[in-house]
Amino acid sequence: MLSAYLGLRIRGPIGAEVLIQPNERNAPGFHRMTVVVLRAGTTYYEFPTMDSFSTVNLQVVNATGPVEIEEVRASFVSYPVSYRGAFESSDAELNRIWQASRWATQICMQTHHLDSPHHQEPISDFGDYLIEAAENYYAFGEPWLIRQDLRKFGLLLRQSGYLNFHTSYSLLWLQSLLEYYDYTGDAALVKELAPVAHGLLDRFTGWRGKNGLISEAPNYMFMDWVNIAGIPCHHPPAVIGQGYMTAFYYRGLADGMRIAELLRDGERSARYRSLRTEVAAAFQRELWDPERGLYRDGKPFQTTVAPGQWLPADTAIETFSPHVNALAVLYDLAPESARAPMLQKVMAGGQPNVQPYFMHFLFAAMSHAGLFETYAVPQMQRWRLHPDTGTMAEMWGSGDLSHGWVGTPLIQMSARILGVTPSSPGFQTVAIRPLPSGLTSARGKVPTPRGDVEVSWKRTGAALSLDVVIPATSTAEVILPGREAVTLDGSTVARNAQGAVAVSPGRHNLSVLLGRGE
Repeated sequence: MLSAYLGLRIRGPIGAEVLIQPNERNAPGFHRMTVVVLRAGTTYYEFPTMDSFSTVNLQVVNATGPVEIEEVRASFVSYPVSYRGAFESSDAELNRIWQASRWATQICMQTHHLDSPHHQEPISDFGDYLIEAAENYYAFGEPWLIRQDLRKFGLLLRQSGYLNFHTSYSLLWLQSLLEYYDYTGDAALVKELAPVAHGLLDRFTGWRGKNGLISEAPNYMFMDWVNIAGIPCHHPPAVIGQGYMTAFYYRGLADGMRIAELLRDGERSARYRSLRTEVAAAFQRELWDPERGLYRDGKPFQTTVAPGQWLPADTAIETFSPHVNALAVLYDLAPESARAPMLQKVMAGGQPNVQPYFMHFLFAAMSHAGLFETYAVPQMQRWRLHPDTGTMAEMWGSGDLSHGWVGTPLIQMSARILGVTPSSPGFQTVAIRPLPSGLTSARGKVPTPRGDVEVSWKRTGAALSLDVVIPATSTAEVILPGREAVTLDGSTVARNAQGAVAVSPGRHNLSVLLGRGE
């Protein structure tokens, strides 16, 4: 699969028509068709726009003599990257998925993080960019492009009165800004965009209804490429979208608090904290069903917004989607004691009604509920490499084969199976918490602004051995499974109250004995 400009050099009789279709898979009809009429001698045609393709399908009509294809050229384009990140485990298929995820990310890195080189939507899709930026961090360690996307989208939000075609994606812009800060430590950009963040949260606060939830939004798109109760959730009605959008708003208020505290704006921070208290109480009061042990998606007929093209009319239904329940777990709207039981219900049956896009959030919810090792690898094995392209589909078995969000397994392998995340902005301190997840070994590199973090772990019998390399200007806290004492470079060391062991810069070995089931 290439993101490239296609060119062909063709010789044939004057007036012969060559119908050209670059396709992601060997299936004519996926992309548009271009007709080239041959001239005298050799005709060279290069497509004026970049596209995504792995094969080129040709038809020739009106030919009075032989037609010769002298050359096929694909001028590949992507943002320049270095393959700094790496991952390899005892599961060969996971390794192939990690590499395919890296490629899906790279071909979407153009003048901005595209949703895909096939669609090439304008700067509007921050749900896509949130995922692609994290893939970028772990694969390439190249934050400049998302920095530009954050600034461009922030300008668009301000100019549009904080309205965006994909309403939920505006809040994911805010998430992405804070994730950028955590990865880079670049407080200057956060301060620059703080007025946009506050304006955005003010806009969403104005969409709270009498029930305390986001019930007055103009629409609730984009939720996921699924149907719930027979209703497409690209743009669901308020009865389905209320809890989903409210959960993102609740997380957005936490992001707003972080920004306010960075700017020493105690008044705004206190306001966001008060709003979070109100929203959490409304979410529990309006949506919790104690008999099911799950949150409903919303209540019908709560909105005063008139139905429109992107807001279907409410109907008297009650639904309990994996989406709202996963977000309730992930963002701490659900009480701690309820999180694992809720996720177990969401995962009952093995294949919840979510597509690859929302799997990004579901993986994070698994981790937050302590269930990543139980469910994550079987879910990642749902990703399938297409034989024509070596890439993965936008949805389970359908959609384009160049979508960036399909690469979320890369994040899960590097951030959770290897276990590397920033525990302070810019990786001044690194958290290393490997989650073996049924594998026997894994190793790799995670690029950071301070240098590469290297991790290699292996399970042998009842022991887990871990080798790490920490950059010179970082320190690390390593959390190994189990509760037994940890050996660090040959000496037994105690864990702190959080179960972590402090590790200085340089190369180190840690090991621990594991009990049954760990």
